[in-house]
Amino acid sequence: MKKRIGLLGLGLALLLVMVLVLLPSLQTKADAAVADSITIGTTILKSGQYLPRGASYVVNTKPDGGYAYYNNGVLSLDGFSYWERSGNDAIRADGDLTITLIGTNGIYIDENFTSKGNCIDVDGNLTINGSGPLTLSSRSYNAITVSGNLNFNQTGKVTVTTNYGAAVYCNGAVTINGNLSVTSVANGMGIFSKNTLTMNSGTVSVSADAPGTYAAIESSAGGVVINGGNLTVT
Repeated sequence: MKKRIGLLGLGLALLLVMVLVLLPSLQTKADAAVADSITIGTTILKSGQYLPRGASYVVNTKPDGGYAYYNNGVLSLDGFSYWERSGNDAIRADGDLTITLIGTNGIYIDENFTSKGNCIDVDGNLTINGSGPLTLSSRSYNAITVSGNLNFNQTGKVTVTTNYGAAVYCNGAVTINGNLSVTSVANGMGIFSKNTLTMNSGTVSVSADAPGTYAAIESSAGGVVINGGNLTVT
């Protein structure tokens, strides 16, 4: 009996050691969805850093005037505007990202049809919240490209315009709980979702220049579900 108890105790001890060894790796996998840094143009913004409006350098203290601030998966925009003129994505995240809108903000891509730069390109899930307005304007490619799910939860109005491609292109599901204006003016799509597109609240207007070729609002799987709010499609 003592031998059996001894073997049982040894087995439990080994199991405890295995759990303690695996915990760090399990934690790393759970946190891997949030990127340690994001890129605005060619400037790398690490967690805890600010990018002042009009600057190409980062600082560790809150600057005067508008800024972008990144912290552990959350990008706060407060009076921030940015023009991308070199063919890069304006905002790029390799992981889940939440954008919080505080002041009046604008992200713009100049015309460069060979570069295919996005205003916002997220390799993961994207959530937009906050009370400030945001203007996204791309003259070269999609304004928003998301590989995961996209959630519009903001109370401020987001205005998205593209002259080429899709205004909003999402490989996952799109959920709208906020105010949104989407315009595609050159044979492009308005909002495209590869999964269900759901609208729960807010005021949304979507316009595509050539709806006979590309739909103003389209879901390739799951369909479009309207639970509430006001939707206008032209």
